[in-house]
Amino acid sequence: MFLRSGSCVDFSAFRKLLLTFITLGKGATSLTLKTEDVVVNLQDNTRVSLNCTFRKENYEEIENRDIRWQKLIRDSFEDVAIFSLPGGKEPYITPEVENVYGNRTDLVAPNSSLSALLIISNVICNDEGVYRCRIRYYVNLKEFNEYSNSSVIFTGKAKKPNLFQISSDELEEKSSVGLNCSADVGAPKGNIKIWKLAQNSNTPELIYTSKEIHTENCTNSVNISHMYKVMRGDSGALFQCSSQNSYNDGVGPSLISERISVFYGPDEPSVLLNPHKSSFYVGENITLSCSADSNPPSNFTWTFQPTKHFHGIKDILCTNKPIGSKLMLQNIQLDCSGEYTCTASNGLGRRFKNVSINVRVRIDNPQTTTTGCAQCGHTETCQYKNGEAHCITNAWIPVAVISIVISLIFGIAITVLIKQKIINEGKQSTNSSYLHIQLSPSRQSGTEDLAPRASTRESKDGFPPYEKITETQNEPEST
Repeated sequence: MFLRSGSCVDFSAFRKLLLTFITLGKGATSLTLKTEDVVVNLQDNTRVSLNCTFRKENYEEIENRDIRWQKLIRDSFEDVAIFSLPGGKEPYITPEVENVYGNRTDLVAPNSSLSALLIISNVICNDEGVYRCRIRYYVNLKEFNEYSNSSVIFTGKAKKPNLFQISSDELEEKSSVGLNCSADVGAPKGNIKIWKLAQNSNTPELIYTSKEIHTENCTNSVNISHMYKVMRGDSGALFQCSSQNSYNDGVGPSLISERISVFYGPDEPSVLLNPHKSSFYVGENITLSCSADSNPPSNFTWTFQPTKHFHGIKDILCTNKPIGSKLMLQNIQLDCSGEYTCTASNGLGRRFKNVSINVRVRIDNPQTTTTGCAQCGHTETCQYKNGEAHCITNAWIPVAVISIVISLIFGIAITVLIKQKIINEGKQSTNSSYLHIQLSPSRQSGTEDLAPRASTRESKDGFPPYEKITETQNEPEST
């Protein structure tokens, strides 16, 4: 279409019409939106300003109420505020969210700057989220929509807790202490953490972390309660409550409790001997030291059980009164042999430990004076009465000794008789052999042989009877 002004052609109208055909031919528009993310420090500012700036061509038409600020609620965007172009209807908050935003918002309609401004005051946690600006417009009666998102992010430094309490600072082992803390945790992702700091440590140990907490206005104090089971190693420790969020590095602003005391009964005592050896000699000194871990500290008592042949002195110590956990045995004697018991106790329990001591007489010292049962002889038995040793003769011991001596004599006599009999039998056998002795033959000169003859008389020298043998000498022949 050509428009005339007098006799001249209106080229500006022609150019606009030509641009419209070119745009429609390409299927594109030139309207643009611009929004920005908003970061709000809740401790410095309580307002959120959302600005939707747009630019459009004259052929792009925007009808009344087609400029809208929306918020992502659950899975879809819902209208919050509706605007019109300059000269159009006044902006307003939609009825669906009037109860949430109605008294806390200011709406600035587009003017020559072509921007729709949504200002939210007295922000609450639900104001955080994703918003978008939507503009619906038409080009040659064809509908188009343009969108631009803006994220609202709340930040805030965590503040020092305003309350931190423990239920008790004196507890028994394996009982639980209640820990209560209240703090403004700031944003984002605020929480409360509780730490334990041991008595001799500078490094806190994390024992509890709360869930991420969001309150109605994001700045109210958050309250938590936690129960912690204490052990004996926790005695002297303190607890620390800190306010945390994503902007804290390490332990945040904190409150610290008083140190706690953990009470427990004694462990099994340990007994040390000084000097450290297995047996001792009469006259030596011994120190027994007893110790046991407990809180409060234990009281120590000593008892004595003598060796079994010392009767009637149970629980009586052969020394002076012990001093606390130490027992001093001075100038010990034989009757100090036995079992010594250390008992450790406090209001929460009682434990004991036994140790045996053996006292001997020093043999290499001839001047050592023996006392007690050591002075009793082999034929005596020892009885301990009224603290003194008594040696009593055993009547059966002499009888047993005499019986043994008689038995020995009888045995020796029998042995001698048996040996004598054996000797006699041997001699008779020898005499019988003498009766059969033959003399050697006589000479050839005709002298008469003399044969031995048995004698009927007995020998006067006690030997068995036999015939004396005489030898006849040959006389010399006469010449």
